[in-house]
Amino acid sequence: MPRLDPTLERWLIVAGWSAIVIVWHTTLVAGLLSIWRVLRRRATAPRQYRASMVALGACVALAAATPIALTSARGGPRVAKSAVSPPAMVRNGCACGTGTRWPVTG
Repeated sequence: MPRLDPTLERWLIVAGWSAIVIVWHTTLVAGLLSIWRVLRRRATAPRQYRASMVALGACVALAAATPIALTSARGGPRVAKSAVSPPAMVRNGCACGTGTRWPVTG
């Protein structure tokens, strides 16, 4: 399969992570709304409607802000460097770095 253009690939990654984060955010907002509705069981219909509209507005605002926040993060994700270099790990015929030779069974 041919590789995608790096710019397109980056935006596909941002779109995928945005979808995951937006689902998480909207789940939290829905949970907060449901807790409010349990605590305010006797709230009038107009008050419940307003609370639902505030929750919907929060979901839309979070959905709009998520890709912006993901693309404006400084530095982006970084790969951690290994503390042990690969040649040091295999010295003296062992792969553990301690110099201990393990018996080979076969």
